[in-house]
Amino acid sequence: MVAFAVIVAASSVAVRAAGPRANPDDQMRYFWYMSERHYPAARDAGFNTFITGYWNNWHDNPEPRRRVAVDARRAFYEMLDRDGVDGIEQLKISAYRRLLAKYAQNGARDGRVGLDWNLPALREEVFGIADYIADSLSGLAALSGVQPASEVRDASVPSLTPQYVAACRSALGIDPPADVRRRAPHYSAIAGFPVSRVVSPDDSRYRYFKWFWREGDGWNRWIEEVSNEFRRRVGAMLPSLYDPFVRVPPVWGAGSKASWGAHWVYCNPQPCSVSFVAAEMQEMARGTAGQKIALMLQGIMYRNRVAPKEKKVADPPGWVAERPNATHITIAPELLREALWTLASRRLDGVGMYAFNAIFDCSPETPKDAAGYQMTNPAAFETLRELYAKVFVPLGPLLRAVPERPPEVVVLECDAHSCFSGAGSFGWGYRWGDVATLANFSPGALFEDDVAANGIPQSVKVVLAPDCDVMSKPTFSALREFQRRGGLVVADELIVPGIMPDMDLPGGLLSQYARSLDGAGDSAALRRAAAQLKRDISWKYVPYADSDSPFVFVHVRTAGDADYVFAVNDRREFGDYVGQWRMVEERGLPCKARVAVNRRAGAVYDLVRHEPRAFKADGGRTLVEVEYSTTDGDVLLFTSRPLAPLAVDVRGGTVEISTPDKDVMIPFRLDRRGAKPFYGVVRNGTWRRGFGQADGVAVTCLATGATSRPQKLN
Repeated sequence: MVAFAVIVAASSVAVRAAGPRANPDDQMRYFWYMSERHYPAARDAGFNTFITGYWNNWHDNPEPRRRVAVDARRAFYEMLDRDGVDGIEQLKISAYRRLLAKYAQNGARDGRVGLDWNLPALREEVFGIADYIADSLSGLAALSGVQPASEVRDASVPSLTPQYVAACRSALGIDPPADVRRRAPHYSAIAGFPVSRVVSPDDSRYRYFKWFWREGDGWNRWIEEVSNEFRRRVGAMLPSLYDPFVRVPPVWGAGSKASWGAHWVYCNPQPCSVSFVAAEMQEMARGTAGQKIALMLQGIMYRNRVAPKEKKVADPPGWVAERPNATHITIAPELLREALWTLASRRLDGVGMYAFNAIFDCSPETPKDAAGYQMTNPAAFETLRELYAKVFVPLGPLLRAVPERPPEVVVLECDAHSCFSGAGSFGWGYRWGDVATLANFSPGALFEDDVAANGIPQSVKVVLAPDCDVMSKPTFSALREFQRRGGLVVADELIVPGIMPDMDLPGGLLSQYARSLDGAGDSAALRRAAAQLKRDISWKYVPYADSDSPFVFVHVRTAGDADYVFAVNDRREFGDYVGQWRMVEERGLPCKARVAVNRRAGAVYDLVRHEPRAFKADGGRTLVEVEYSTTDGDVLLFTSRPLAPLAVDVRGGTVEISTPDKDVMIPFRLDRRGAKPFYGVVRNGTWRRGFGQADGVAVTCLATGATSRPQKLN
């Protein structure tokens, strides 16, 4: 192993659990890179974790410069510790120019090359660098995780070194097929390909494709092995994190076996896309026991996709003159608002934000006339701060705890299609996932590995099957059986010939538009497709929760007797920030709607305003009126009966909260004298936690708004 000078002696730190240190039940709310100057504002807004790291190629600098860097790094973590927040160390080793020059894979994509983890000399050198970084950071209480690499697989190709070929032979018993790289040739170019377009799991190209993405390209082993080396040297079993988690084919394990699978998604042009990307992450994580997931929003818009510099418009916004060379501008605040509400609706262990240098004004360090990321709309951070204050911070433990409902509608994603026909979603979201979201189907994602292991879930009533021109035999058999038991298959014209769909996807409504080319047309096409799909299958399927407005979509999660109904306003128009270019509708509009849930409720609570909400009974349904001034949202708790008051007991430094409503997850705020508010969720009727001091305790139910105090201090 290559030796590096150890600046700080290694020492053990406590084993860390995944999740924020101050409250392990809470969501991890992380900022992916942050300047120290703007860190206090992000911390105060409610972020509890910060992902940062040493600069690229730092180990090639002279020793005095390394010492300065290490001292600054340790000071940063000590600041996090004083503030009671966490840091995740991102290792940038995969981008080191010297390593890329020596150990590159023998292929490239778009001018980018990746490292060949099969080379022993590379492994030795990388472990040495990881050891140095770990030694320099050991003993720091705020160090809560390691990110061994990020965004490396876009450049991944088979390297075909002797070590790679040997690994393939060992795993599969075959040499790498000569005509397969990231995927196989198109099925139409393969002699003897089955006319049925149904492939055996034993097909050599198919087996190799899955092995390549799970293990063969080396990056998943990099993530696991570099994380283990870092943990060993730092002296703690720190959680590992990798992103982008689902920028891979829909193959279980392809997203890595990191403790946390993380991903990022863009808020424009359709913020509703956040929902189905989260569903894809949930499905990928089902393939790795115990894996947690975190989804991050991009705080930027690519200027060339929303406001091209070369296209002149009448009445340009002020930022054009102030930041003339910006290539990545601040996300439109009302797109961000809708995306945040959509993010809240899905069960996630962590939620994140990226692009501090577009969220915050980084001049004069970054001149306003510089190219690159620029802050062009200060209202974005105010929107973020507002939503964190009223939704993500007080409801964070609840948002993490409440499970998704068993899916009734799924979008089938075939890895056989990715192998033999096209790329598939690759974590950018399926258009049909967006359509199903706007149709209020709360769609899940379903991978072929899941189908092979478990079949199609019994809860599923409708399978949407776009881009299923090639599928595996287990999936084919499962779809046939699904139809025999009364399930509905809705597919496009590409479906394999052996499956007769019960209905066609209304694809013509989407094909005339492409994302980011016609903002109004694109939004309208999605809504028309959603409305038509809902009408076409209404004889067979009615969503559990619905809205009478095409602009308000809903998503439901359920725990016991309680339904948690998220409603989000998607009604937008062209504004005066980037709307002049007519590429994305970025300004929210007012909207009223009636939300209906197919259950009888005895009470409905507004979890943002912390009060009961008016409702009406309509046969077996419960109706609630919602109204928004912009792209806002609601989270409403539906229960069979009004909630009982929370009871509070304090014994020494231990606080216990109890309720007879054992079949409802109830969010609360706990106030103590001299301490910050603490947020949690009562599950199964009881919550208990020890505090160093428990004086002046008051507990507020975030459903009813009622405050309870202990009857006596014991």
